Amino acid sequence: MAQISKRPIRKELVERINNLFEESIVTCHSQEETAEYLDGLLSPTEKIMLSKRLAIAYLLTKGVSYRTINQTIKVSNPTIRAVDRMLSYKGEGTRKILEKITKNEKWAKFFEELADILIDAVGKGKGGNWRTTGSILRQRKLDRKSLL
Repeated sequence: MAQISKRPIRKELVERINNLFEESIVTCHSQEETAEYLDGLLSPTEKIMLSKRLAIAYLLTKGVSYRTINQTIKVSNPTIRAVDRMLSYKGEGTRKILEKITKNEKWAKFFEELADILIDAVGKGKGGNWRTTGSILRQRKLDRKSLL
């Protein structure tokens, strides 16, 4: 997990540093430029952490259970709970971005594939017998539509 120094800095400086960070993201004009910027700024672990948080936020907004998120994305319940809390208290910006992303055709296909993975994971968790699998497959269209 990322760590922050325990030595405090002035509130005004924190605000200016945050503004610089936000401005640096807005300055990126293409996905390639953004990827290059983030590769130079974040460690691979930090990128994965942020990517997983975004995926968790999307799944939570679609009503996916903690257990399913835990099994699919391989994150702990405290991590899911932290993202859930963030969405509850200050997640409007995240919701807006997720809405914009899901309207993009390329990402709509990704979320459709993610829905399939989630439905498969839930099916395996219910014992895997043919009756259960059959009922899951019958529900697949309904479940898939609710995730998209």
